[in-house]
Amino acid sequence: MYKKTCFFDKNYKDLLLWTQKRKFGLLKQLGFIKTKKKKEKISIFLKQFFNKYVNISMQLSEYEVAEFKVLKIIGDLDASSSIYLDEAFKTLLQNKPKAILIDCTHLQYIASAGLGVFISYIDILEEENIYFALFSMNEKVKNVFQLLGLEKLLIITNTIEEAKLKIKN
Repeated sequence: MYKKTCFFDKNYKDLLLWTQKRKFGLLKQLGFIKTKKKKEKISIFLKQFFNKYVNISMQLSEYEVAEFKVLKIIGDLDASSSIYLDEAFKTLLQNKPKAILIDCTHLQYIASAGLGVFISYIDILEEENIYFALFSMNEKVKNVFQLLGLEKLLIITNTIEEAKLKIKN
């Protein structure tokens, strides 16, 4: 289920419970724990565990600017993370917003599956009369959209202000 900040909240809580129930000897032997305080140990273990064993390639967060819903993408939008973007879109559409803006400031990479999510919602957004724009893409990501001709189908701007102006007009 889509959450407003990160999709790994449940796994994080499960790991937290697991680490609280276990003694730290094994974790120390594995090299995860290097401090003495229990809370610090758990925090360090979780950070190291996620960085080493869990591929968290993307995070999403949602916020509002005036009457616009903004979905911020952080990281890489690839085949595994595009599922979460799709869920986020479904959740946003349930609320029937006037407009959806996608903040691509921290989007580092986009694969065809990520592009597919945007393309799949073009018709749905038009049917629902929901305006849609992407803004603040880095050059690498923007080039992908341009090579595929998607700037003709989608509103792509450099800033959130430009996106709001294009949507209002």
